[in-house]
Amino acid sequence: MSVSTSTSHILNHARTHAQGLLTNDVARLTAATATPPPMYAALLTPAGRVVADLHLSVEGSWTAPTSRPPPSACPALLADVDAATAPALLRLLSMYKLRADVDVADASDEWGVWWWKGEGGEAPPPPPHSLLSPLFLPDPRGLPGLGWRALIPHATAEAAGLGSDGGSPDPAAATAAPPLLRAARFALGVAEGGELAGLVPLEAGLDGLAGIAFDKGCYVGQELVARTHFRGEVRKRVVGFVVEGGSLPPAPGAALAFLAAEGGAAPASAPARPPRPPGTVLAVDEVSGTGLALVRTATALPAGVLEVEGGGGRVRLVRPGWWPREW
Repeated sequence: MSVSTSTSHILNHARTHAQGLLTNDVARLTAATATPPPMYAALLTPAGRVVADLHLSVEGSWTAPTSRPPPSACPALLADVDAATAPALLRLLSMYKLRADVDVADASDEWGVWWWKGEGGEAPPPPPHSLLSPLFLPDPRGLPGLGWRALIPHATAEAAGLGSDGGSPDPAAATAAPPLLRAARFALGVAEGGELAGLVPLEAGLDGLAGIAFDKGCYVGQELVARTHFRGEVRKRVVGFVVEGGSLPPAPGAALAFLAAEGGAAPASAPARPPRPPGTVLAVDEVSGTGLALVRTATALPAGVLEVEGGGGRVRLVRPGWWPREW
């Protein structure tokens, strides 16, 4: 099923402007001799905390690769951004442009974001959408379970009859993609959009999701990211969790705690209770009983099961399978 992700906004801005602002090496999009694939990146605060994450595409990447045009005719960048963080991103990109000859605008009225995940997530949409299949490219974060994405002009989608049933566009389909994609992300322990706000990029695994270039020049918030990376010490990371049977799903922002054995003593599998909680809930899908949490990996992951402070049930943490062994 291919459906439009209604939670995304499309922003239009220039590559040279973005290079000094975003975590990834946007210059690679400029240097490519053919239209490059999409790129994942984030905009940070000066203190190195995530403001928004985004999927960057060169305008024209929905067609077959072509030779790069001369600089004077270079196409714009399109940024696929979660609707929750799009206003802050648009405001900061506009603020940072200063006197640069750059146009920053919301292009959501012209473009739509479509998502596809087939059986196993290995292939783009089959017929009757085969004519649009070349427009779907693997999610730039590099995990097959995240499926395929496409930026398609609304007029093109409408003319092609792109809808969840393969017929005319289905307005209800726009509400189907976010839950499906959210379930896929939670199963992989991948946060995005507002779930990332205020986190250090390495806590969210952006270095393992092809979202950070450590060999590029300076960008906003780079100091904390580089220092954390080269010291090799990331104490907290985002993981997925499953609500234990019979427990109510915790609310986002709820603190997690180690289980207490009968009599109030900590079980052998958990350390003595530290002064700070081992984790915090970031997001929850009440339908599937899954979610994301930011946890202290050295203590929370060995414990496995944590309880929600205040008697809100238990969750079983899931270490993402795509993590490098050293995490």
